[in-house]
Amino acid sequence: MAKLIVNRLLLGVLTLFAVSVLIFVCTQILPGDVASAVLGQGATPEALVIFRRELGLDVPAHLRYWNWLVCAMRCPMRQRPSSR
Repeated sequence: MAKLIVNRLLLGVLTLFAVSVLIFVCTQILPGDVASAVLGQGATPEALVIFRRELGLDVPAHLRYWNWLVCAMRCPMRQRPSSR
């Protein structure tokens, strides 16, 4: 019985990980740019670079995912970057 419970918990964690990776990849392959969508078409190239740096969009995708995953496990909800 204990082996079944441990097995189900591990499968649940693996499923959550797989779903989070899938959603992250899907959002990365969408066309468009977050910075230009937020700042609009009248934004200067310098403003776009600064905004991308503030959001961490200048970091490679695998590092952004890792940083999000670490913060999701360690940070309280009110201190997460997505709650700004």
